Amino acid sequence: MHICLLSFDLDSTFLAPDKSVTLRVKEVIGLLRERGIEPVPTTERTYQTLFDRLLGMSDFRYVVAPSTSACAGQHAGRSTS
Repeated sequence: MHICLLSFDLDSTFLAPDKSVTLRVKEVIGLLRERGIEPVPTTERTYQTLFDRLLGMSDFRYVVAPSTSACAGQHAGRSTS
C-alpha cells in the first residue's frame, strides 16, 4: 500500500512550545514530499492564521480545518467541502 497523504495535529505534535516550526520538522516535511506523500496539517485554527502568522511555512497545499468543515487548497485559491 502506498501512503499518499499524512494528516497531523499541530499543537504538541508539529509545533514547538513557542509555536515555531523547528528545522527538523521542516526537514521531515521535505522528506515526505520527496517520497510523494502530501503533508496536511489538521487544526482548529483559521486557515489564514495557520499559514501567515503561526507556521511561516506557506508551502502546504492543503489544510484540514474542522472549524470551516473544509479541506482548503491554498494554491487553488478555493475550499472544497
